[in-house]
Amino acid sequence: MSEGRNERRRIPVPVSATALAWALVAGEKTIENRSWRTDFRGPIVIQAGATKAVMNRFVQSGESAVPATASTYGALIGIVDLVDIVPLSVALESNRWAWGPYCWRVANPRGFLKPIPAKGKLKLYTLDANMSAVVRDAVESSRFVRPGPDASAWIKRIAQLDTAVERYAGLFDSYMALGDVPSLMRLAANAIEERGDSDAFVYRAIAMSFNDDNSAGKCPEFRV
Repeated sequence: MSEGRNERRRIPVPVSATALAWALVAGEKTIENRSWRTDFRGPIVIQAGATKAVMNRFVQSGESAVPATASTYGALIGIVDLVDIVPLSVALESNRWAWGPYCWRVANPRGFLKPIPAKGKLKLYTLDANMSAVVRDAVESSRFVRPGPDASAWIKRIAQLDTAVERYAGLFDSYMALGDVPSLMRLAANAIEERGDSDAFVYRAIAMSFNDDNSAGKCPEFRV
């Protein structure tokens, strides 16, 4: 095959490497979180990363029932449609999958009939011509497979592994990355009202510093 024809067979599909890939393909996880945005909208091949940090944490928490699909690592396992990218907001905080700073909304999940081994890369990348041909065939035969009750319940438990304090800290960090002063002030006020511990007052001090520096056109370097 000539190089020109090979180029035309290339699929211009970015690939998203994520440790929670199986939850995305199962349709249980509808938000993927990134610190950056892209103008791309359309199909994204989902790659199960090689790290087992989430799985190890789940097992260490005392859980033992792990669906077979969740044990797939270092492979392309399905495809979803990236439909929108929005910054973290109060409206999204009730969604346990939403951490920000930027929340990628995905829909129309389809799983491949079998995983395609692939080495992950940072951010989004385009598949080469040979891999594109393999993935094209996998996309054509892909389908939505609804997880069984046990798998669905397991995925929901994964979303709840983080404690309320960890969840709060993650949201606060994302709002700092976004420079969203009103949300920082709101979270700090809620922490003081609900917890009233020393950490809550530290959060308020940081939020106030962001507020002051935002007014002066500066960006403080605090991290919690």
